[in-house]
Amino acid sequence: MTTPIENIDLTIFGGPTELDVSVDFGEQGIRGSRTWAGSGDPVVALTGQPYQLYDLYINTDTTAEYYSWIYQYVEEVGNPAWVPVIKLDPSQYSTISTTTFTAGSSTINIPVSNLTTVDGVSASKFIIRHSIVNANPVASSFTYSITGTYPTQNISIVVKAASWNGTTWSNLTGAQDVHLFVSYKA
Repeated sequence: MTTPIENIDLTIFGGPTELDVSVDFGEQGIRGSRTWAGSGDPVVALTGQPYQLYDLYINTDTTAEYYSWIYQYVEEVGNPAWVPVIKLDPSQYSTISTTTFTAGSSTINIPVSNLTTVDGVSASKFIIRHSIVNANPVASSFTYSITGTYPTQNISIVVKAASWNGTTWSNLTGAQDVHLFVSYKA
């Protein structure tokens, strides 16, 4: 037996016709929203420009110490200042270098210009990681220095290695693939 439905009440709910997203907390005032780009120090490059707190600046001077860094204009100890925040393009270089080991030693040269254009850079500014591809376990170490003069300087990496054949260690000899990852810390 079926019962007929005589009255149906249907109410449709929808979203609001208006939405207010204003807030009543936090500091009042205009917030920086511009991103500037220029060559060198932002104080000099933006002379006469109407920058304001929280604006950003990208240093495009390839010879500057803070090349490709993003600066932000912030309140610094009571005075506004441009402060470097983050490097856009961390200077990194990686390669697989097939090199020949003689009596457990090999030298690999990497042009400094692959990582930076800064003149007179010191070896302490580089971070180097390496591994050697071999069928047997390999123990290795390295030393490095800057050789040559700007602009043809090299990072000279001397790798010393020995392999374990299961019973004895022997100096690595012949062609070996050395995986290198080098980064430059400005």
